[in-house]
Amino acid sequence: MNYPHIPHQVRIVLTNLWKTYELETYSFTALPAVQTRTVTIPSTVPTGTYAISVVVDPDDRIPESNENNNGDSVFVDVQKMIVVGPIGPIVTGTNSD
Repeated sequence: MNYPHIPHQVRIVLTNLWKTYELETYSFTALPAVQTRTVTIPSTVPTGTYAISVVVDPDDRIPESNENNNGDSVFVDVQKMIVVGPIGPIVTGTNSD
């Protein structure tokens, strides 16, 4: 059942044993059956293993017979990206000496 008067909310969080980072929360007036979303993990997040979780209707605003099946999680390893420096131009050719 669709409840057009109640905005559908989706929350994406990154969690380890010590801290939860809210990556994004957004709303829909009608929730699509399938959607792809790209989120950015802030550079301030320490390296380690985290659960990234997506929860639809996190505040239980939409009446349902089962409020316990609105989310899912997967484990991800967060690693720092190291930038060594600028990459110079690539020169190709032959030596005419």
